[in-house]
Amino acid sequence: MISVSFMEDKMLGDLLAMRGISPAEEDYRISMRRRTYGDALPVPLWHNSFHPSQTAPLQLVHLDTHLDQADALVRYDKPGLWPRKIWPSYQEAELGYQSNALELVSSEDSVTRARDARVAVVACMRNEMFMLPHFLAHYRKLGVEAFLIADNCSDDGTLEYLAQQPDVALFSVDTDYRLSQYGVAWQQAMMAAFRVGKWSLVADADELLVWQEKQSQTLAQLLNHSDFETAEAIRVFMLDMYPQGPLEDADFAQGTPFDQAGYADRVPFLANTLARGPFADQRCWTSALRHRLIAGSHRSMFVAQKLALLRYQPWMRLSAGLHFVGDARIAPRELLFAHFKYNTDFRRKAQAEVLRGQHFNNAEEYRKYLALVSEGRSVIFDPDLSQKWTDVPFVRRRLRG
Repeated sequence: MISVSFMEDKMLGDLLAMRGISPAEEDYRISMRRRTYGDALPVPLWHNSFHPSQTAPLQLVHLDTHLDQADALVRYDKPGLWPRKIWPSYQEAELGYQSNALELVSSEDSVTRARDARVAVVACMRNEMFMLPHFLAHYRKLGVEAFLIADNCSDDGTLEYLAQQPDVALFSVDTDYRLSQYGVAWQQAMMAAFRVGKWSLVADADELLVWQEKQSQTLAQLLNHSDFETAEAIRVFMLDMYPQGPLEDADFAQGTPFDQAGYADRVPFLANTLARGPFADQRCWTSALRHRLIAGSHRSMFVAQKLALLRYQPWMRLSAGLHFVGDARIAPRELLFAHFKYNTDFRRKAQAEVLRGQHFNNAEEYRKYLALVSEGRSVIFDPDLSQKWTDVPFVRRRLRG
């Protein structure tokens, strides 16, 4: 029993359970922080709460290291709630397991910077070190001044890397991804708290926004264009990118992802789908590449659009995955995400997501990908179907400059 008890109180609980005694937590409030790996920053896990104070009369706080002990003791006899937390505005604020509580990891100054930025990038991440440096570099090059990022208990160094970035307002959240509308609950919480009425780009770590062949504008300058003057949401197509050779060769160690995975299908999107969206029967496009890879899938699968650029307002209705938005004026002009799902990290990520089962329909898409990988399929490029991404007609019609 000692060998499988990772904490003293678990062993005590196991001993009591053997005698048929079930402890109750009535009038015994605790907060728990744990490291996801050896040198990680402790983050709230399971018992997601505040540290003890006059405002939060807890009986125990498990800090997991000595680093926060002195600060916790200083606050013990003072009023206030710390660490700072936010919640999705559409639900009641609650503590504990699966509460969708986002805890601020970075400084409060980082939140002020994110609130004041002309344009901010909003993201949810888990174990994204493969793409993360490219993600930050790309958006900084586009003039993005601040990032609002919710980390979902990464154990590959993502949280610690982000904590070192001065332009990142960083939160940690321990709720299961599938219970957050696939991250939209956390994105909405950050926009509702800090970005109401201001442009925010909601992007995954493998989604790099493009609208120009050679950079001549910042994102803030783009959004000043008359195309977006009255808009509150902008449709962004997810262009699936891949290398000319095996996926294993696209390690993104040199240059940018565009250099190593710069190809796409000549016809990248399908519009013949029954998925018309839950709000005002909006149009919908799906990924032609993913239907090519996983033949026979229902034609509504693999939605390849997001209403990802938002001038957020509290009355907007956001769908799971942010593929549709209700009660928002959609701009007539459309932009593109270069979507770098297919690379040397693809197999690892597919395996991890199948094991976690947190994505749509118990990670159905990733299960199908693993079946392809098991057959030795590592080259997506097809000389009859593939083109350099900037030569794809659908792309060319949307690139400016």
